[in-house]
Amino acid sequence: MKILVNLKLRSLDEKNFAIIRSKGDHALFGHSTKDMKQKRKIKQNQPLADFMPTILLKAKDFATEITPEHLPPAEDIKKIERKITTDDKKSLNSSNNV
Repeated sequence: MKILVNLKLRSLDEKNFAIIRSKGDHALFGHSTKDMKQKRKIKQNQPLADFMPTILLKAKDFATEITPEHLPPAEDIKKIERKITTDDKKSLNSSNNV
C-alpha cells in the first residue's frame, strides 16, 4: 500500500484517487471497479473490498506491493528543517547589515 500512501500524501483528491484504484482493478481483474460493483449488485457508494473474498483482497495487496513506484521521493523532513533554519539565519544577517 506504499503507492496509495504516497498518492494521499501528495494531496490527490478523492475522485482522482478512485480513478487510480479503478485502473488497478481493471489491470488485475479485467474490469473497472464500477463494472465489478454492478456485476455483484453492490451500491456505488459502498466499498468493493467489503464484498470481495479474502483471496482477491490479498491478490490486490500483492499486486500493489510489487508494482514499482515511479514517484519522485519526497524531500527528507530534516533536510527541509535545516534549509528553513539556514534561510532564517541568512534573513536575520541580511536585515542586521542594512
